[in-house]
Amino acid sequence: MGYKKGSLSFAFTFKRSVVKAQGEILTEVGSSFQKHTLLLMLVFQLFTWMNYLVST
Repeated sequence: MGYKKGSLSFAFTFKRSVVKAQGEILTEVGSSFQKHTLLLMLVFQLFTWMNYLVST
């Protein structure tokens, strides 16, 4: 009985840590994705600005 309860709590702790790790990974991916989006937007702005300069 004691063994079963121990393995159950271990499984619960393991599951909780996995969920926490997944959350941290998602946060990390999300923030890097935001940075890349900002970078892409800046590059896009730069290109449109350069095209504007060239066309005038």
